[in-house]
Amino acid sequence: MDFKRILNLKSLLLLVIIMLSTQARGQEFQNLKATTTRPYYDKVKADSITALKFHSSQKAVLIRAQKSYISFNLFNASMNLVDDQKVKKSQKEVYLGEYILGDRVIALTHSFAGRGFSTLYAYVYDVNTKKLDKKELVATPIDKRLGLFSTKKNSEFIIDDAKATFSIVTTFKRKDLIQYSFITFDANSLEKLYSQDLQRQDLRNYVILDVLLNKQGQLEVFGQFTAESLQAKKSDNAYYVVTLDVIDENGIVSREIEIDEPLPNGVQPITTDTSIYMNTFIEAETGGVNQIETSVFDRNSFTRSEQLVYTFDQSVYEAFFGAERGNRKKKKSKGLGEFNINYIVPAADKGYFVLAELKEIIVTMSGGGVNGMAGSTTRTIYSDLLVFYIDNSGKVVWADHVEKGVASSPRAYNAFIENDQLNILVNGGRNYDTTKNGDPNLRQGFLEGSALYRVVYTLGGTQKVQKIQDNKDDYYLPRYGAYVNGKFIMISDSRSKRRFMFLE
Repeated sequence: MDFKRILNLKSLLLLVIIMLSTQARGQEFQNLKATTTRPYYDKVKADSITALKFHSSQKAVLIRAQKSYISFNLFNASMNLVDDQKVKKSQKEVYLGEYILGDRVIALTHSFAGRGFSTLYAYVYDVNTKKLDKKELVATPIDKRLGLFSTKKNSEFIIDDAKATFSIVTTFKRKDLIQYSFITFDANSLEKLYSQDLQRQDLRNYVILDVLLNKQGQLEVFGQFTAESLQAKKSDNAYYVVTLDVIDENGIVSREIEIDEPLPNGVQPITTDTSIYMNTFIEAETGGVNQIETSVFDRNSFTRSEQLVYTFDQSVYEAFFGAERGNRKKKKSKGLGEFNINYIVPAADKGYFVLAELKEIIVTMSGGGVNGMAGSTTRTIYSDLLVFYIDNSGKVVWADHVEKGVASSPRAYNAFIENDQLNILVNGGRNYDTTKNGDPNLRQGFLEGSALYRVVYTLGGTQKVQKIQDNKDDYYLPRYGAYVNGKFIMISDSRSKRRFMFLE
């Protein structure tokens, strides 16, 4: 027996195993490389970024809908500014959305300026000719009572890429009357294809939760209202109704389900071909949220097939408060505080991540002035994150906590999926450390500088942190970034020397 040969084979096998193991670990977490563009002077003196769209030629169009203008900035593949245009708009003109078709970027708005009319506009920008046009799509007459005295006007936009059409849903509400207008356009020619109208005459507090498209290309409007009457208001026994209106050129079919508690407004549902998932936080009796509920609706029969409730376990409390304090809070059934769900990120295995931000009210007392009277000021800040991973049946698999830097506005961070991993981009304190439980502590201390971070989660809940840069010269805004063609691109907040950062 050739022992020397066997030993060499074993050594070779060990080397291969080490290399494969190292490669596997590298695939689990790799630092993203950051590159920045040359600076440019930005004429717009505000960070009112509405959309950042990327053309197939790698050109980028930055759209900003301001009070009086809509501006379009065109950048080449190296993110150098090559065109800067703007078009005047009315003060009552509301931005709805945008899409790319061929060499054109098309932005849609809705105006309620005219009495008795609802007007839709399209801003068409050609990335080759650099020509910008404003086109009136349709002016629809509405009930005069709604046009003059509506308590709320709202529009939703959705694009059907498969059929090259887009639809706009408009809601007008006035006391006991609600009017819906559904208009579908050809995305290429911008010509109106068909429209449908629906009125409901009840005392209803209606909100649109989402606008969907089904396999048949029909528009589905998922919403809810409070079924109220004067007696119900006085007796406080109003109930809630979830609706699904299915619209096409042949008409409207409406379905309704009665539920005991309202679904959250402002939270993006997760939809599959067969189901709609809605996530809701539930408050503890002692205050603060301590459960997350997932309602699962069947899109075909429109029934609520499941209600799955996940009660925060000990690990969530310990991640949030630390072991000792978390144990006390859990024993007393205390909640974690008030959270807003602001990102729902689908994963590759049809599960999804839920990201929620802690909302805090800060009260600052001021001393007595000349008259000796003391006062106070309040402000709202959004700080720590809760991260949930929910599988494709709607069940919570794990939850975790990130102590991030305090932000004055909601969603001052961004999240995207890359290589089946959740990436969170956020600014925090320069001196990054971890809590006793190993969670990232990105809070910015007093007089401490800031830094840009990337927090990564695998589907199994493993967490890693990459510090991208100290914010010495440029402060980047992840909230206004976009993940396109394997790169995350975001803009800085400087007016005199705006830059873009690429992470890849």
